[in-house]
Amino acid sequence: MSSRQASLEIGRALFTGPRGRRLKENLLAYLYILPATIVLAAFHFLPVGYAFYISLHNWRIQRGAFIALENR
Repeated sequence: MSSRQASLEIGRALFTGPRGRRLKENLLAYLYILPATIVLAAFHFLPVGYAFYISLHNWRIQRGAFIALENR
């Protein structure tokens, strides 16, 4: 038996029975919410994080030095 056949047998055994069905359903559910998670990260969490990053620097037209919480 080759290693590929052995890994296929392990994969089949992983998704059999009630526990395997629950695992398969959970994986499918996470695949369904993955696009929404990517959109939230791209248009919500990243801009908030970048705004926090900018607030810790002295920004004019060009990037300034790190000034921490002393930004005016």
